[in-house]
Formats: sequence, structure tokens, C-alpha cells
Amino acid sequence: MRRRIRTRGAPRYARAVIQPTPASPWTTAFVYALPHGVAVGYHLPEGPDPVHPEVLGRLTGAERSLAESLRGYRQVQFVGGRLALAVAFGELGTRRAPVLTDEHGAPILPEGLVGSVTHKQDLAIALVARGRVGVGVDLEETTRPRPGVAERVLTARELEAVRTLIPSRQWV
Repeated sequence: MRRRIRTRGAPRYARAVIQPTPASPWTTAFVYALPHGVAVGYHLPEGPDPVHPEVLGRLTGAERSLAESLRGYRQVQFVGGRLALAVAFGELGTRRAPVLTDEHGAPILPEGLVGSVTHKQDLAIALVARGRVGVGVDLEETTRPRPGVAERVLTARELEAVRTLIPSRQWV
């Protein structure tokens, strides 16, 4: 299955196509240095089985406590996102800090950093940057049509830009 990541940061966009590769779960899939931050992909296991204590041990204490309260895919995706964030912090030369969530589930990063996490069933991606201007990352499968998604997730300006593309580039 082909996938595409899309990142948003002021003022640039970046896109990358991810080819499927057999991989061990709980390992780094990629690290991209982008103009507006560092994107890290992390392989997840195929199923919703509870995360092994050894893997939970890679989290900070507060992250581990939160992860242990989650079940199924939610636990797997949370852990994968936090491990991807940890790699991104290292790439930025930033000391690792616990990353918990706000009331909407968004990561709360340390002062001076902004970031975003996205995930699908077998991959978690974190994007982290220095600064105060928000960044975003999304992961979409490009092998099946997703009618109506663009209108729900893009701004009016982004939607207009997509509509100017040739049909084969309009993947949303």
C-alpha cells in the first residue's frame, strides 16, 4: 500500500511518498529533515495487542502511565507517536521530555517546540520544530479514493490550490 505524508509549516509544504517495506515493529521507519522541522516515522505492530512492557519502558514515566490506561490500537498508536517524538527531539538536539495530551488529544510539547503526530494502523509519524508557529502532519493511503475528505480537512485556500492541480495529483 502506497502512502503519502503531508506536512504543513509556515510557510512551506512538503510531501513524501512512503513505499511499504517489511519492518520490525517498534523501529524507526524514516527521519526527514524538512525546512520547517524534523519528521520521524515509527513502525507499529500489525495488531491491537497490549504493548510489551519492554517497549513501554522506552517512554517517560508520565507517558508510560498514560499509555497503560489505553487499550487496543489507541495504546499502540500513542506509544508509537511518543517514540517517534523522542527520536525527533534527539534529531533537534533537544532533551527528551514527557509529551502528554490536551483535552483534544493533541500532544503538549515543551516550551519552544511545536509539533504534530499522526498514525495509521502500522505507522506513526511525528513532526517537531522549534518555534511558536504551529506545524502539522498527516498520513493518508493513496491507493483508494477518499471522496469528500479534502472539504473536511483543508482550508479554503488549500482546497483551491488542490483544485488547480491535474487530476492525477489531486490525491485527496
